Amino acid sequence: MDPNKTRTAIKGDMLVGISAVVIGLAALAVSLYEARLMRAEQRAAVLPIMELAKSFGPRADAQGEMANRFQFVVQNAGIGPARIRDVHVTIDGEPVKTWVDVIRALGGDDLPEGLRYTQSQITGRTLPPGDPMVVFELGDPMTAARINASIERFDMSLCYCSVFETCWESRYSERDEPTPVPECRAGDDTFAQ
Repeated sequence: MDPNKTRTAIKGDMLVGISAVVIGLAALAVSLYEARLMRAEQRAAVLPIMELAKSFGPRADAQGEMANRFQFVVQNAGIGPARIRDVHVTIDGEPVKTWVDVIRALGGDDLPEGLRYTQSQITGRTLPPGDPMVVFELGDPMTAARINASIERFDMSLCYCSVFETCWESRYSERDEPTPVPECRAGDDTFAQ
C-alpha cells in the first residue's frame, strides 16, 4: 500500500468531518438566532402601551343638561393586554391615596355639599387594547373647572406588565414612551382608588 494514498484518504476524511462540524455549528447558530427573533416577535405581538389623559369640557348630565365635566382616562393603545399592578397619584410631588384627596387638593376648600363623582378601580385589572376607560369623573362644573385649572400639580403613574411579565411604567406627566421596569410592586403609597 502506498503511504501517500493513506494520507490523502485521511485528509479527505478529515475534510469531510470538519465540514460537517462547521455546517452543524452554523445550523445551530441560525436556529438560535431564529428562536431569539421568534421570542422577540411574540413579545411584540402582545405589547401593551398604557396612555393616561384628562378630559374637560361640556357633556350632557343625566337630565340631558350640558355642563363642564372633568374626566381622567386610561387607555391601552398597544396590541396586547396590560395587567395593571400598581397605581400612584401625587399632588405637588406628594403621594395621595384617594380621589377625595385629589378633589380636596385641587378643587379648593369650599367644595359644594354632597359633591358627587364616579371612579373605577384599575389596580389589579387586565385592560385589553382598545376603548378608553374613565377612571375618574367629576360632574360639578365649578369644581371640575378648578381641578382642570390646577392639573399641572397632579401626576399619576401606572405600573403594568404584559402576559410575558415584561413590565413598564407610564406617567401622566411624561407623555413619552413607557419606561421599562424590572417588576411592579405595590408600595405604601399605592393609590387606593
